[in-house]
Amino acid sequence: MKKKTEITIEEKEKLLEECKSGRMRQRETARRAGVTISSIQRWLSHYRSGGKAALEGREQRRVHSEEIKRSAVEEYLSG
Repeated sequence: MKKKTEITIEEKEKLLEECKSGRMRQRETARRAGVTISSIQRWLSHYRSGGKAALEGREQRRVHSEEIKRSAVEEYLSG
């Protein structure tokens, strides 16, 4: 079984910028990153709300305010 290769923050950011701009679809972004589409959607949500710093690994679950959650859902729904 092939071991999963860790993607760097810089690589994530580049892929997400391509996806955000519409130059790459989420499916292609996920394929290139070696993750699921739901992971890409989660990364995009974090990236839109917190920028590059939000892409760093998470050792523990974070609690977000209702305002942040609502904003993330609205951004996702608006495309």
